[in-house]
Amino acid sequence: MAMSVLRTTVIGLCMWALIGGPAKATDNVSDLQNIRALAEANNYQEAIEQVDRYLEKNPGDAEGRFIKGIIFSDQKRFDEAIGVFTALTEDYPQLPEPYNNLAVLYASRGDYSKARDALLVAIKTHPSYATAHENLGDIYAMMATEAYNKALELDEENQSAKTKIEMIRELFPEQIADTGTSSATDTKETEPSRREPRVVSAQAETSEDVSASVSPSQSDQSVPPETKRNALTALSTWAEAWSNKDVEGYIASYAPTFVPSNGMPFSSWKAQRRNRILAPKFIEVTISEPRIIMLDNDRVRIHFIQQYRSNTYQDMVHKAIDLVNIAGNWRLIREETKK
Repeated sequence: MAMSVLRTTVIGLCMWALIGGPAKATDNVSDLQNIRALAEANNYQEAIEQVDRYLEKNPGDAEGRFIKGIIFSDQKRFDEAIGVFTALTEDYPQLPEPYNNLAVLYASRGDYSKARDALLVAIKTHPSYATAHENLGDIYAMMATEAYNKALELDEENQSAKTKIEMIRELFPEQIADTGTSSATDTKETEPSRREPRVVSAQAETSEDVSASVSPSQSDQSVPPETKRNALTALSTWAEAWSNKDVEGYIASYAPTFVPSNGMPFSSWKAQRRNRILAPKFIEVTISEPRIIMLDNDRVRIHFIQQYRSNTYQDMVHKAIDLVNIAGNWRLIREETKK
């Protein structure tokens, strides 16, 4: 899907609300207006230099950082843009606009599941955010196309799938062509979908508190060795932080788009986890029998057995977590526990 299909946010209502109080100094407002004007004139180098100077004077300023992400996006410096917007979601989780723009960037790479997850969080933080709702509809349409295309791979005479693909093609003619999906007349010539369609709940079920010794046994052989190694390292880091009662390290293991169970806001979930991790005198967790499944190029699922012990409680559960690769870092985006 080309980025032009989804709508990016330059500055939205929630962003304005945040940057509107306390009020910015007149000089700062003028500086940001000049930076935006430079970017709109495609004078990106000067715009970047000015926004960097602005952020040196105003470190952490949400609007300045947001504009920098927009400039990177316009320059097609997508990794850097993702880094900026990801950091904004961590520092300002109540703002939907960074999540929306992350979704646009993920979609431009064909990472529709990650785009969907980001949009779901944007909508959760601001249910009346129309742009995110529209973009989510477009993402679902593209994901549906991948599913219909898979159906045609398995049954070339599936007229229903062909008709549905043609309907979506009318909405996104160029983008459907770009994805290499099949039409009713060219199913044999087009390239098969590169991702297996899948359904992942936006809700996560978290277990109670968990130190880890992760051995890379029983991992799925189809997972690239580097991905396997990085995913298991991330799992071990997460569990070790938990065992060491390193709350910040533990929370840092989660993706900004992680949605806790029961619809709890991420900020409330973090506060709850902080209390539960700090309460026991000690925590000890052992992870065994990890098995990795590749979900797509940037997402894996690990099934494992988790043994938890503290001075107040102990249990053993079967657990599954999804990890997503965000700018080179694998983070938890979903948890499911079965006792």
